[in-house]
Amino acid sequence: MYFQLEDCNSQSSLTTVDVENANACRRLCPENLPDYADRLEELVELIKPNYVPANANDTFRLYCEIIDVLKNY
Repeated sequence: MYFQLEDCNSQSSLTTVDVENANACRRLCPENLPDYADRLEELVELIKPNYVPANANDTFRLYCEIIDVLKNY
């Protein structure tokens, strides 16, 4: 369903799934996720002050950078 770029030292998870399972994920995941937006923005501000990603690739690279920072903490 989703893959991560190799530049983040991750493994591809690209997998074929049936429509029923994909629709179940769409229905369930957004409803059960806690809202950490404020905390995430605070974390981004600590790591990269005043940074605003320009597109999805920038956002993904920022995510990878946050993961690296947390792994090395």
